[in-house]
Amino acid sequence: MLALIGRRRVAFELKYLLRTLSATVEDEVFDLPFQSAQDTRRYDFAKDVGRLEVLLADGFADDGFSIALTNDPSYWKGGNPETVADAAFRLGEGRTLAGVLDWAAHTGAGTKKGRERPLDLVGKYQLRWRDFSQVEGGRYGAFRYLVVQVF
Repeated sequence: MLALIGRRRVAFELKYLLRTLSATVEDEVFDLPFQSAQDTRRYDFAKDVGRLEVLLADGFADDGFSIALTNDPSYWKGGNPETVADAAFRLGEGRTLAGVLDWAAHTGAGTKKGRERPLDLVGKYQLRWRDFSQVEGGRYGAFRYLVVQVF
């Protein structure tokens, strides 16, 4: 998306990364599905960062932001990146996204389908998750967000 804010062209990508949750907030019912496929969704977030780098470099935008909102703790927790297929795309708190990001050698073709190309980021982006909201309704009621300012 592209927005004009003042005289600045601001490009942004927004991802909603959901875990199952049924909740009522101010008389509005929310039934969120479990999207699963966290590995490919992490790839897609990193790809958005790269796409925004290109938009800025080509002069189509002045500022860029890649944003994720989730109630799935697997995105902000680091885990054991050495044993997982998507280690390069992990979005854990404090991690830095930078350089060439590629799937682990043991990653199956089905996982990578449509996402085979390695990503090559120009910038270095330290990841900082922030609390967004807390709703009653089960295990996945904590929402956090990640904003990566792309340059």
